[in-house]
Amino acid sequence: MRYPARFVATMFLPAFLSAGAGAQQVHGDSAQLAQGKQIVSTVCAACHTEQPPAKLAPPFAHVAARYRMKLGDRDKTIERMVAWIKTPAKDRSLLPPMAIERFGLMPPLPLPDEQLQAAAAYLWSLSDGSGTMNHDVPPGAAHGAKHGMKHGMKPAQPRP
Repeated sequence: MRYPARFVATMFLPAFLSAGAGAQQVHGDSAQLAQGKQIVSTVCAACHTEQPPAKLAPPFAHVAARYRMKLGDRDKTIERMVAWIKTPAKDRSLLPPMAIERFGLMPPLPLPDEQLQAAAAYLWSLSDGSGTMNHDVPPGAAHGAKHGMKHGMKPAQPRP
């Protein structure tokens, strides 16, 4: 089920903006990440989950890993995520086409740039580059890495 932008904005935006109305300007990464976490858990979580299975939109684990893989650079990723959240467009998506086919385009979220940047920075922080957002997973265990090796499978040999 898809929710129109008006629904998302009227349900979550007023409460969020009034809660942060007296907040100090974000200084430093930890304050920005805390603000981003609050935005993600109060606004974005209406449609997204952090980990699969998906709800109404792709899980953040997939989104963050895909942006990190495609762009690599933190500042470029944050800038691109902010632009996407403000005005989602199929031709600018970094996700595979099947994501838009399955979920459709998200509605634009009319949040101030500072809040969009905080949310994007938080998403970047969740992706550690291994494609998982679970920082408790031991190195090499993400995505079942080397699982086949544990079950007697040998690595593929190059063809002559």
